[in-house]
Amino acid sequence: MENLNLYYSREILNDQNLFALPIKEILIDVYIDRKKLNLYQEIILELYKCGCGNIKDIEEVLKLNNFHSEKSNNEDRESLIKYIIKELTKLEYIKDNDITEAGNNILEENLDDEKLLGSVFYNPFAKKYVNFLLINDLYKLEGNGKNLYKIELIEEKGKIDKIEEINLGTPGKAKKIKVRFLDRRDLQKKDLDIEQFIEIIAKELRALNNKVENLNGDTYSERQKKEFLEEKIEDLKKIRKFTEKMERDAYVLISLSGENKIRTSFEPELSDYKLREELKKEPLIAHLIEQNIDIENETSESENIETRIKYNIKEQEIIKDSNNKLKELPNLVRNLSNLSGLKEDRDNYKRNIKLIYESFGEVLLYLLGDTNLIKIKNKKMELERILKNNNYSDNLINTYLKFDERLSHIKDNKKLIDLISYLIITEERREDKKFQNYLKKNKNFLNFFKELIDKRNEFSHSEEENYDIIDLEENIEIEYYFESEARKKLYEFIENIFNFKFKDSINFITIDEDTENKIRKKSNKKINNEFSDVIISEVRNELLETRIFFEYYKNFKNQVYKGLFMNRVAILLEKNMKLVKKNLSRILEIEDIKKYCKKDDKLEKIYLDEVGANFFKANTENKWINSKFNEIKDIYILVTKVEGASRNFSKGTLNNNAVTLLALKNKNNILEELINNCLDFFKLVFIVSSFRGHNGEFHFKNENNDREELEDVEAFLKTVYEIEKKVLKIIGGR
Repeated sequence: MENLNLYYSREILNDQNLFALPIKEILIDVYIDRKKLNLYQEIILELYKCGCGNIKDIEEVLKLNNFHSEKSNNEDRESLIKYIIKELTKLEYIKDNDITEAGNNILEENLDDEKLLGSVFYNPFAKKYVNFLLINDLYKLEGNGKNLYKIELIEEKGKIDKIEEINLGTPGKAKKIKVRFLDRRDLQKKDLDIEQFIEIIAKELRALNNKVENLNGDTYSERQKKEFLEEKIEDLKKIRKFTEKMERDAYVLISLSGENKIRTSFEPELSDYKLREELKKEPLIAHLIEQNIDIENETSESENIETRIKYNIKEQEIIKDSNNKLKELPNLVRNLSNLSGLKEDRDNYKRNIKLIYESFGEVLLYLLGDTNLIKIKNKKMELERILKNNNYSDNLINTYLKFDERLSHIKDNKKLIDLISYLIITEERREDKKFQNYLKKNKNFLNFFKELIDKRNEFSHSEEENYDIIDLEENIEIEYYFESEARKKLYEFIENIFNFKFKDSINFITIDEDTENKIRKKSNKKINNEFSDVIISEVRNELLETRIFFEYYKNFKNQVYKGLFMNRVAILLEKNMKLVKKNLSRILEIEDIKKYCKKDDKLEKIYLDEVGANFFKANTENKWINSKFNEIKDIYILVTKVEGASRNFSKGTLNNNAVTLLALKNKNNILEELINNCLDFFKLVFIVSSFRGHNGEFHFKNENNDREELEDVEAFLKTVYEIEKKVLKIIGGR
């Protein structure tokens, strides 16, 4: 039996297929220069300790030890010695022409190089040294500075089972994952020479410097992290030599995503293209890459083949729709094929957000081409100038200035923030400015990209950031409406960049400019007529957008547009609640809603039936509203979320903000009237929140009759407008 270390990063634990890659770990002694005095300072201070503190004596000693030659200029020698003495005096190591106690102490502390334990890792698949760790108080494997962890495995009879369930959780919360162990390669490793070691150290320094630059240092935790990283950098700079002690077998956790990207725990932020190509020699991985099938897929081989055929047909349809313009972008076509369905659950949402993110990345990569990034100087200054010239806000500019300016090539690093920033800079030197021109026509597009990056990262990092939180799933908002909007923006972006129109291949119809203008004009007229008797200045735009997206759905019978319509209704209701909030005190003091919660829950949840029982004193008039509200009474809201909304109303969701208003102690006349005379509004908020949670896909859905479905949606819109008129008469639209 043998104990083996498995090194892993939590950033890849949510990827589809996890593998343990066998590697070699070489333990080394690393020698760090800890001297606090340079050689001249040390010699001169030693002379003062011996009572030889005059310049002539010092000069003679330096000359005898070949630190100065006979030919050296006397004035230069004296000037240097005087300068060093001045330095030592300033440091309070010399005073009144004598060595001080501090001077004696520093001589004792000025030791030889400090020896520390380190590890270097050799990847026999890539045939290179891939990472370095210095293991001391600053470089704890259990700390967050490196985002790298380890677990000890027991290998019996020289072999670990092919598939192993491993617990990477904490004593209080298990986190079990299935890992497939790859066979070892019996390859002779290359000797670790000083050049390779320096290369590894230099790579580590570049990565750490980049992390430091991306930290604002505005918070206590960020300042701590910055100090931690800066200390690491200083240590790395002081490494003078190393000696090998021993080598041992180990594993590093890697992942294969549904997009056929390989990530390693050593560099989870990068897609390792070279390693993927090497791993294609492994039969299992080659099969997965070819078929793009999850290891845990329990479907039969015939079903897998059928699925693959279906997607192949879809991919061919997409290529045909594009007039063959997407033929050279197979990853993009595959992503679009996978996005063509409308399945809605948590896993699909996470997957689709990643697919949309990666799809934008593929288009941006195409636009970048074979740009040589090294030739671009003062990258951040250049990006800042371009964005300022286009009147972007300082906050948004600062977001994009966090891109990695040290990249020499970008093919393997598909972070959107890097791709966007480099493309903007690159196009400044080109005649063809497709991306910049698109941004000028769509001023909010960079804001959208920021939101997309945040949504994608929310899932990528949630495991790490909220590792010990009970019911982690509850702490991430699933905003299905954003997926619909992001998908729409992706399709429109692709059409614009490649100059074609999708037809039937993507289960979505984009709208040409003329049609859009006609619908907008028609919708504007309808809103003016519908709300002629109420003031609607502050909600006019929200009302108009609900009508526009309803007309999109009505004209094209597309489920995505129905989902977007639902989102616009939600935005309208949110705007109403913010108008109510504007008339309230800044401090929103709420009742203790915990007393309404069911007692058997670990997390404190208030269910809608409890909201109804305790805050809806009167019955509502609308039968449809009452009926739909009764259907969703088992939906719950986390108390912590409501408490958070009361502190920062702008960040609350529909449900949280609604419960906050209902539970307020400091109600004003407007809010009291709204609760007493228009409870339909609050029930509608909860209903729409439920609808929006599924993109509207499973609501008003009639598989056999589009006309009846449309009638249901139209009746819903009528109900929304009726309630909206009541609300506006109570709170006003100004």
